[in-house]
Amino acid sequence: MITDRKFGLSDCIFKNRLINEGNLDLVKRYNFEFLELYLSERPKDEQIERRRVCLNNTGMRLWSIHSLDDVKYYLGSRDPAARRTIIEAIFYCIDYAAALGGKAVIVHPGNYIRLDGPDQFQRVKDSLLEIIPYARQHNIMICLENMLSGIFGERPEDMSVLLAQFPADCVKTCIDTGHGNEAGNLFPMLAAFGARLFTTHLNDNFGVGGADPHLIPGNGNIRWQEVVATLRTGYANPWIFEVVPDPQHDLEKMLIKIKSWCERLEVTCAS
Repeated sequence: MITDRKFGLSDCIFKNRLINEGNLDLVKRYNFEFLELYLSERPKDEQIERRRVCLNNTGMRLWSIHSLDDVKYYLGSRDPAARRTIIEAIFYCIDYAAALGGKAVIVHPGNYIRLDGPDQFQRVKDSLLEIIPYARQHNIMICLENMLSGIFGERPEDMSVLLAQFPADCVKTCIDTGHGNEAGNLFPMLAAFGARLFTTHLNDNFGVGGADPHLIPGNGNIRWQEVVATLRTGYANPWIFEVVPDPQHDLEKMLIKIKSWCERLEVTCAS
């Protein structure tokens, strides 16, 4: 049995992404130590301070920030204004992560448009080249996430070529297991990421051509024994779950289900 894993959660598990000390105390009681936050707009200083106090009072730790996810803005857009918007958004995600002791900012290489002109790849690369020095200055890792089918970033070969453009000490990856399962290439993507895998979005679905409901692992058809075997080999960072609330929005029941899944797979948190 593996007993030295650290676990964490995306804030999407909370209804309306509501984070307060009550929610975080409950999460911590189930040995989830790390948190990923989604940031859609630049936070005010007082908001950052409130979040810092909330984390400190509950013993939770920020692990990562998920940057803006909007159909209008992505790194490879042909619209310079749209590219500038997402670059600036990633800058303030870096600021926020650094202010709260986080380690990474999650970035979508594509967003709902697979092909946006022949120079899309170059635009993504150029955008990242602008972002990387700022991230390095703040000691924050940029993590490129694999995408759903039909979106730039869905194919392992594209991600491999993109990753090869940047040094491994400042650009790594986030595996979204649901995205990989829906795209039909979860295990090739894990292989392509290899040692550059820095963080995870663990969630389930029913595979190729289906929806992306971000189910609790075990509630879809992902071959989790194989995923866990891969993560046990060379991946030492927290296992971050990105699951959405069930219709009853019962946080504790969801935490119990995630913990039960971990026990079935013989994965336990370090205490």
